[in-house]
Amino acid sequence: MKIDWKKLKPSRRGVKKCCIITGIIFLIIALYIAVSNILIISLSSSRTFETVDDLPECEAALVLGCSPYVPGTQRPNLFFHRRLNAAAELYHSGKVKKLIVSGDNSREGYNEPEAMRQELIARGVPDEDIYCDYAGFSTLDSVIRAEDIFSQRRYIIISQGFHGQRAVFLARIKGQDVYAFAAEDIRTAYWRIKNHTREILLARPKALLDILLFRGAKFSGEKVDLSTPQVKAD
Repeated sequence: MKIDWKKLKPSRRGVKKCCIITGIIFLIIALYIAVSNILIISLSSSRTFETVDDLPECEAALVLGCSPYVPGTQRPNLFFHRRLNAAAELYHSGKVKKLIVSGDNSREGYNEPEAMRQELIARGVPDEDIYCDYAGFSTLDSVIRAEDIFSQRRYIIISQGFHGQRAVFLARIKGQDVYAFAAEDIRTAYWRIKNHTREILLARPKALLDILLFRGAKFSGEKVDLSTPQVKAD
């Protein structure tokens, strides 16, 4: 059986139609990414600060977690340590009285909140003023649980500036009165390009999608009273 290749060849009209549809899809994606970034910046830029003196006093600060080590290595993660430096600075300044450390503790042998707690103690923060949120699996989880579990509607978020802006956006959309204290970023070109590209193209569009889909925290839990020192098992 002889194949008529001319019949299988796509027509110019078909190719043109396919290119138009592809172009429209890419345009919609680009517009969505742009809108998500514009919304996040507009709702957070006036509430993100790089110096302690510019921040208002609040009862507590929420420290957003990340791995203590660079993924796949045993090298210290500078994002992690600089967030804790910022948290200790904020606490010792008297701007906040309590620190909530929120991170991932979903698998055995991996415990971001406990690692943050130990590092804060090493920086002179009293253990009784550190409260661990073991179900901060995402930024959205952390800001929702700050209110639902720790009863905080007005607080300071601590992370690198690009991440803090997204957290402020999520918190404000949820009706919270929050501010962000920007921890020192990593200045090398590789990390700046990698993290800011991920933030702009993936994390911020996902944050907006989470809001549009009315997503909540993965887990709830018992209320924690910040006026009572948290008992921790060592």
